[in-house]
Amino acid sequence: MDSKRVLVTGANGFTGGYVCAELVRRGFSVHKLASDILNIKDLEIELMLIRPEYCIHLAGIAFTQHSDICQLYNVNLMGTLNILSVFSRSNFDVKSVLLASSGMMYQHGNDGILDESTPVDPHNHYSASKLAMEYAANIFRDSLPLIIARPFNYTGVNQSANFLIPKIVNHFKAKKSVLKVGNTDVYREFNDVRDVASIYVDLILDVSSNPSPINICSGVGICVRDVISLCEQISGFSPKIEVDLRYVREGEPYKVIGDHTLLEKLVPLKSRFNIRETLSWMLQAD
Repeated sequence: MDSKRVLVTGANGFTGGYVCAELVRRGFSVHKLASDILNIKDLEIELMLIRPEYCIHLAGIAFTQHSDICQLYNVNLMGTLNILSVFSRSNFDVKSVLLASSGMMYQHGNDGILDESTPVDPHNHYSASKLAMEYAANIFRDSLPLIIARPFNYTGVNQSANFLIPKIVNHFKAKKSVLKVGNTDVYREFNDVRDVASIYVDLILDVSSNPSPINICSGVGICVRDVISLCEQISGFSPKIEVDLRYVREGEPYKVIGDHTLLEKLVPLKSRFNIRETLSWMLQAD
């Protein structure tokens, strides 16, 4: 395919590195945003110089327990608005703008599979900031081809140890005798970041825009206790497991699993990594 210009925000973050690698593999000309997304003047200058045809907007604060609430909303909401404002005023051909939102904003209390019609009910400032971003982005739908992606939990090499799976993996790699965790009986999706990166690129190439947010998910959940058991099998190491109440979240839902029906209609899912393959990759990484 001809080289196509794509802007990636948050390119130096966890997801960004895998997205950029996937884009290069598919022949894109990748531009990693250098400007601060809160500085709209610098954004205008940079975008006018590169004139991107596509954008994958990953820049944001992803940690749900982030303590600076004002910064959380400034980056996740206002930063996104700055990006969209500059694109909407541009005179270059924009084929697709993908915004990374979150699959963690759906209403709790439903132990079934969560599709895009499930009512939203943000339960922390992170998910509220992402929902606010979605609402604000809808204002630009008449002027920009938008894709709003709602990824469910995913993981991989180089993810911050603030997140559950890297924390567990790092414990096994260090062979610490005691592993302290929260509720191990909840079911979550823990998909592979390489799959998520591939899906993002599929979407901007094959879909361009979609009126509904799109769940980025596998529909496969696993109990945290079983994740730990898999790590034991792969590593041959068995620590003592202790429940630490500091990590138990009040009102935590039993099951958070996405429905991928819409995603499969838009970009049929190819061969994906399963959780054992992902954990093996992470446990063997330097």
